[in-house]
Amino acid sequence: GEGVWCKSWALCDQIMRSVQERKMAFGCQMAPVPDVYPPSILIFLPCGDNNSEWWAIRNMLHTFFLDMGLPQYTARVADLDAKLKENWPNIKLVDMDTPVV
Repeated sequence: GEGVWCKSWALCDQIMRSVQERKMAFGCQMAPVPDVYPPSILIFLPCGDNNSEWWAIRNMLHTFFLDMGLPQYTARVADLDAKLKENWPNIKLVDMDTPVV
């Protein structure tokens, strides 16, 4: 997929909510899309306009899950530490370098 390179979160958010033409690319270079990913995964759906499946899914994601102003968002972020400790009680930053098989 294509990445967004911009100077602020607000601009990135504005771009991600706008109409975008999707094509195979990586780091501003053409790249193959691996066949292991399902074809309807969100990042591979063409967005078209606000009548597209991509727009509907992305709009709901931003509106109800990624809106930093929502109390639920703040609660989820605050709960991350407890969830990490519950699943990985002795985790250290260096553990992130260890591959999991």
